[in-house]
Amino acid sequence: MKKITLIGFLIISILLSGCGKQKNVSNNQTSEYSTETSDKLDADIESNTEEIFTWHNEKIYAEIADGVILDAQIKKPDNIGEEVEICKVEDVSFDGSIVKNDLFPDMKDFAWTEYNYEDGLSTTFYEGNLIFSPLKNQQSGQIILGEGIYFCTDHWKKINQNLPITNTTHGMKSELEIKDFDFESYEDAQNYVETVFNDILGMKVSLFQGYAISHEELAEREEINIRDMGEPIKGETVEKSNWSDEDDCYYYIFERYINGLPMMTDYYVRKGEGTAATGNVTVGYTDQGVEYIELFGKYEVVDKSPGKMKAPEEIINTLKQKFELLIVDDVTLTEMKLIYFPYYMERNQYEFVPVWRITCNQNGQESYVYIEAISGEEVTE
Repeated sequence: MKKITLIGFLIISILLSGCGKQKNVSNNQTSEYSTETSDKLDADIESNTEEIFTWHNEKIYAEIADGVILDAQIKKPDNIGEEVEICKVEDVSFDGSIVKNDLFPDMKDFAWTEYNYEDGLSTTFYEGNLIFSPLKNQQSGQIILGEGIYFCTDHWKKINQNLPITNTTHGMKSELEIKDFDFESYEDAQNYVETVFNDILGMKVSLFQGYAISHEELAEREEINIRDMGEPIKGETVEKSNWSDEDDCYYYIFERYINGLPMMTDYYVRKGEGTAATGNVTVGYTDQGVEYIELFGKYEVVDKSPGKMKAPEEIINTLKQKFELLIVDDVTLTEMKLIYFPYYMERNQYEFVPVWRITCNQNGQESYVYIEAISGEEVTE
């Protein structure tokens, strides 16, 4: 009897020693994505080492390799189940003669200049006083419509030259903290911009990254820029800008949606391929409202085919195969987000494939791994 009791005790001890670990989860801002932390799921992991994950879970945990842990929120639109669609997409460009009336109805009689090219594309250009409903007062600036949309006041050009933000292959990077300015809160301005794109252009966007930049931080960056330029030529002087509260600004990077999923916003170009399609929409916002908009490409779905997503365990196996070959330490995979990755086919044509964009955090630095949701294979260069 004692022998049976001892064996039972050992079995219970072994089961308890295999419990999963509970981790903290970062709360990144998204739109229409499942983002709640799941206390129930953590409890399930701790009580059941044979936990079967599905894409309906809100969080996923697994040990990938030595020094690498998957402790991630799963982010995908709630209306997407096990099936997704591969899309053939064409960049049809914007028709400036139409967009100028949609975006700038009070400027339709202004002196716009149109350039027509042999390939059928055109560019519509304007420079002078700008009238734009999301801009509180008229300002001088420039508009270019065609392959993309570019709207910029002369005031924003001064700001743009001194933004303390670094452009990397994985988007913009900055040490700036989010803060609210007196003229409007960061979140209210963000929500207003999203409404502008939806109402005027019929374009769904959601926040990817954002920054709040004070005029003091702009002045500090200008000092660094001047110092980096070196000594001025003899007889020349470097004029510094006058900075004030009017220069306090929000700088947003939004991601566009197509066929229900956000497009890739990273500057990722595969070797031997043409220009990558990017879902980036950048916006500058001050106490005067929207002073800057820039985006490239007008993408339309011309064909699509459904496919079933690989199970989470198969995606985990792909991650294990990748990281077991690498010598890394203290890496946490913090987010798995379902997006469209653009494979270049030919000029202005792409195959948009659903992928899991997996955020890798190592010592505060972020990078991404892309794994196709249907094939389960990693996107490589």
